[in-house]
Amino acid sequence: MTSTVTNPAWRFLRTLLLAAVFACAALPSRAEEPGWPVYGGAPGGGHFTPLTQITAGNVGRLQKAWEYRTGDFSPGSPGHRATTFEATPILAHGALYLCTPYNRVIALQAETGKPLWAHEPDPKLDRAYDQQHSLICRGVSYWESAQPNPAMPCQSRIYQGVLDGRLEALDARTGQLCADFAGSGTIDLNKLDNGGVGPVNVTSAPVVFEDLVIVGSAISDNHRTNMPSGFVRAFDARTGQERWHWSPIPEALRGQVGAGNAWAPMAVDTNRGILYAPTSSPSPDYYGGLRTDPLPGADAIVALNVRTGALIWQYQTVHHDLWDYDLPAQPTLVDVNRDGRTIPAVAQPTKTGFLWVLNRETGEPLFPVTERGVPRSDVPGEQSATTQPTPLLPRPLAAQSLTAEDAWGITPVDRAFCVARRRDQLGRNGLRSARPPRDSEQHEYRGIRTPVSIR
Repeated sequence: MTSTVTNPAWRFLRTLLLAAVFACAALPSRAEEPGWPVYGGAPGGGHFTPLTQITAGNVGRLQKAWEYRTGDFSPGSPGHRATTFEATPILAHGALYLCTPYNRVIALQAETGKPLWAHEPDPKLDRAYDQQHSLICRGVSYWESAQPNPAMPCQSRIYQGVLDGRLEALDARTGQLCADFAGSGTIDLNKLDNGGVGPVNVTSAPVVFEDLVIVGSAISDNHRTNMPSGFVRAFDARTGQERWHWSPIPEALRGQVGAGNAWAPMAVDTNRGILYAPTSSPSPDYYGGLRTDPLPGADAIVALNVRTGALIWQYQTVHHDLWDYDLPAQPTLVDVNRDGRTIPAVAQPTKTGFLWVLNRETGEPLFPVTERGVPRSDVPGEQSATTQPTPLLPRPLAAQSLTAEDAWGITPVDRAFCVARRRDQLGRNGLRSARPPRDSEQHEYRGIRTPVSIR
């Protein structure tokens, strides 16, 4: 695989992932193979497999069984945008399906790496497409008919969102476009009414539930005020007919604010029929003087009726976002055991380092939350929020305070200079570093024992 990911830690994790997916020398038998048929391993996410063949004791002895190179990467020459390989392959009926940064879908025989087919025709994504930070596709989705007709094409399908806003349906057996899907195999989301001006992109794998394929969008939310609204749309998996749509931006506000979109992967509670969408900041994301109305569906975990699109609940994690604090990851459905009872929950990681754990049915936090006072903006016209929600548990996944002593320097002399300068700046501005909750604020909750299991 070709990748331009530069962060060493992420590159190491990706290597382990690809090793686990691609390099098992002996796959389990069909009887015990659970597959990996959806992004995240299950409709509710989790990235978990019950397989036990690879363990901490033998992972160091794994040997490469095969490799496959897509060849789809930017040479860096003029007219070629950077490429980022972030696709997590899915595994269904012995075949691996993945997409490249150029949105070519490829099917491989899982045990040998032998190519089964490649996307035909090529989606012809513009190599100079500049409406996202890079050319990227995070994954594809699989669907199969409940009563397949072997004599007919497209009884099983692969769906992918093309970066430039197209939704494609491919025959999982051949890679050909399914002509019965919207009449051509493709839906152009940019030809729909998106309530604003500018392009709608797709970077994450669609959600498949029963006979619906559901897609969010990626919107450049810092280009203008009236960017497209962050619609989540559901289409008939066979015909491509739109079944429902939902937007975090009220219709009356479209044209003066946009985005709030779900660009990260979504999750589904298949038993309850609930779709969980992690939404992003509204546009423009770094200035909110023109968007003073409450927008509770932005920067929120949103629960929708997966069959109708009706809003069930929404929980906002950042008020009046001015920092591009999108919810950047797939929600994970978990069961929390508390006081002898099982609570269905959804866990949502965030850019702020907080892990929100909410009741899956009601959206109520399972741990105490405080509205903590925050500094006000002094930008003319800005009306920043006076408080921000802070969960007291679980403890933050990232540091929540920064002091002068945290300054860094190449040498001790450099560091001492930075520390002194930072202290002087804080003193002159009358500011103090933000702090996490004091121990006394969390003490009364330390006795809560909450075993968690991933669904």
